[in-house]
Amino acid sequence: MNRPIDLILSRLKGPIASSDGKAWQASCPAHEDNSPSLSVSVGDDDRVLLHCHAGCPFESIVAALGLQAADLFPNRSAAPSLTSSKGLTLAALAEHKGLPDHFMISIGVSDSPKRAGEVLIRYFLADDNVAERHRIRTALSAKDGIRWTGPKGGSIVPYGLWRLRDAEKQGRLIIVEGESDCWTLWHHGFAALGIPGASMTKTLQAEHLAQVKKIYVIKEPDQGGDTFVPGIARKLKEMSWEGEAFVVSMSDGIKDPNDFHKVHGAAFPEKFQTLLDAATPLPKPEGASRCTRQLSGPVF
Repeated sequence: MNRPIDLILSRLKGPIASSDGKAWQASCPAHEDNSPSLSVSVGDDDRVLLHCHAGCPFESIVAALGLQAADLFPNRSAAPSLTSSKGLTLAALAEHKGLPDHFMISIGVSDSPKRAGEVLIRYFLADDNVAERHRIRTALSAKDGIRWTGPKGGSIVPYGLWRLRDAEKQGRLIIVEGESDCWTLWHHGFAALGIPGASMTKTLQAEHLAQVKKIYVIKEPDQGGDTFVPGIARKLKEMSWEGEAFVVSMSDGIKDPNDFHKVHGAAFPEKFQTLLDAATPLPKPEGASRCTRQLSGPVF
């Protein structure tokens, strides 16, 4: 019996195998693709993993191949549903965000082992140990279904502490609201840290930024963004952080880095870098005295 990957490859235009024969690049059938933008690989359970770097939804790719989602699985009955009347699945969340589900799994996101219809988002500390509290998501939109696990009163920390070493290597850190923008930026190779909510900047501590000298704060075009940026500025002043800090403003109908990813796909790194290059100095918190030392950004 042929494997699902054999069926998929037979329907793709000009698939090119990697040197190890475990992955392929091909033209995406869901859009006019002049340069191969579809990544194809095989999961540990022999299911086929598809990701269009131009942002085409999984459903569109499968439909363009004349197939159903179940055709990508060796056991059709084991195929996860992309929608669920009982809640959310990892597959649905990954597709909604335009990210490979195997990437999501690699960073500690999974279907909840305790309750169907829930996705568990694991938080880790800077030393790679498990944090006290994690997030449970039950809807595609966080505002429609998200809660904390763990002991009430337990410490809530920023998301992505265990990846701060990336910021040290890159010489910069992008601070965002929530987890999904971190997933997006990590997927494209940018160091990022997620504050659990616009009003939770108090979770940021001096030790988190001890080795970081340049920060970019993402300002979303909503009320949350108006709270988030001043909150980060106040927190940096409170901790006497010394470094350069900038604001990256999202606009033109694009809410956040994940929306930017859905629009630009494989061009995300180059396009997002233009946003960083156009970033403006982080405004001083109200009541702060003007800094006399002038750099390309403000110093706290």
